[in-house]
Amino acid sequence: MNISKFKHIIWDWNGTLLDDAWLCVDIMNLILKEHNLPEMTLDHYKSIFDFPVISYYEKLGFNFNKTTFKEVGTQFIHTYESRRNECMLHSSAKNSLKMVAKAGISQSVLSASKHSYLVKALSDNHIFNYFSAINGLDNHNAFGKEDIAQDWIKGSGLNEEDILLIGDTVHDLEVAKAINVKAILVAQGHQTKGKLLDAGATVIESLDELCF
Repeated sequence: MNISKFKHIIWDWNGTLLDDAWLCVDIMNLILKEHNLPEMTLDHYKSIFDFPVISYYEKLGFNFNKTTFKEVGTQFIHTYESRRNECMLHSSAKNSLKMVAKAGISQSVLSASKHSYLVKALSDNHIFNYFSAINGLDNHNAFGKEDIAQDWIKGSGLNEEDILLIGDTVHDLEVAKAINVKAILVAQGHQTKGKLLDAGATVIESLDELCF
C-alpha cells in the first residue's frame, strides 16, 4: 500500500515501533515459573497473544479463582517497566518516521501503554518530536484502546479517509475498523503473520516495505 495518499499516520507502539515481544516472553516465563505453569517460546507467544489481554493470560493457564488478573497483570507491568530500556526500536522504525515526516504526513501514537510511560519511552528513544499527538491508556491492563481512538478521531479535525493506522496485532485492525480508517499490520511484533492474514489484514513483513 502506498501511504503517500494519507495525511496522517496513527502508529501503534509496542511491537510496531518498539521491538519488545522478546522481553514480554522473558518476563512472562518468570511469572509462569512462579505459578508452576509451562514456559513458552516466542513463536508460541505470538500465536496466542490477544486482546483483551486477560484472554491471553487464560490461554497460558492462569486460574483467576486462585489469583487475580490484576495481581498478575500488575506484576508483569511493573517488571516490564523496570526493564523496558533493554528494548530497542525495530531497525527500520526511526527511518520510517523520518520518511513519513519528510513526506509531509503528520503522525501520532495510539498505544495500550500508560500515557506517562509512553511519553517517557518516546523521549528515551529520541522520537518524541515526530508526533503531533500521544494517546496512551490510564488502565495498564489494556482495556479501552478503541474508546481512546474514537475520542481522538472526533477531535482531530481529520477526515477518516485521510488516516492510516499502522500496527502489529488483530486488535489494531479492530481499532482501525472502529474509527473507520485503513490499516497496515506489520508481522514483526506480537502476533504471527498467519494470524494477521486470517483476520483479513493488509500485512507487511517489516516497516521497510512501506511505500511512499
